[in-house]
Amino acid sequence: MEIEALLKQEIYKIRPNLMHIKKNLETRRILVGIAQIAWQDIDIRHLEHHSETTASSGASNN
Repeated sequence: MEIEALLKQEIYKIRPNLMHIKKNLETRRILVGIAQIAWQDIDIRHLEHHSETTASSGASNN
């Protein structure tokens, strides 16, 4: 899973209502705060797995 997709998944886990909220400056402020929390919640194993799969797929493309 891409890091962006993983972060988005965590954000919607924390604040599912953001999926349907009006897009404006206040929403952006909320989203930034939630994204920071979600980033901290992403397990390091997810990032390690992502880096391993990215490295192995990059090696096979050479």
